[in-house]
Amino acid sequence: MKRGGVIKPALGAVLVVTVGCAAPLAAQLDARSLFEEGNRLYRESDYEGALERYLAILDGDRANGALYYNLGNTYFKLGDLGRAILHYERALRLEPRDADTKANLALARTLIADDVTPLPGFWVLRFVAWWTQLIPRGALLPAVAVSYLGLISAVVARVLTRRPGVERWGGRC
Repeated sequence: MKRGGVIKPALGAVLVVTVGCAAPLAAQLDARSLFEEGNRLYRESDYEGALERYLAILDGDRANGALYYNLGNTYFKLGDLGRAILHYERALRLEPRDADTKANLALARTLIADDVTPLPGFWVLRFVAWWTQLIPRGALLPAVAVSYLGLISAVVARVLTRRPGVERWGGRC
């Protein structure tokens, strides 16, 4: 058996594996360099340039919580509060406990001016709401639960018994 017959396929396999792994690694390094360059441009107050770098990373499907957070900050600095809020919310989906993202999202939401005046509610609902606000919630919930159980018990008693007293109380069916 020849020695070159085994070595050449092995070298070919190593070359294929190396090239196959090099492309994702290069893309990851490219995304990292774009991210760092975007951060540098942001620090230099070149928000348009930073935005271009961050969006280039998104085009390569390399999104993460930090990228969305930085996009939110960049859009905030550019005055686009809607997109800033969108990217802060995306960052929170990926990193739900990030305090900085939560704080920036809350700040951005306070700066949005909604000119919508709510319509007055239906009068029956306003009346019920007024009465329920008179009673503390801690006392209202048990009272409603007891009333519900009493009503259900009365209905069950009416259905299961046919005594004359119950019939007079509920009327005839």
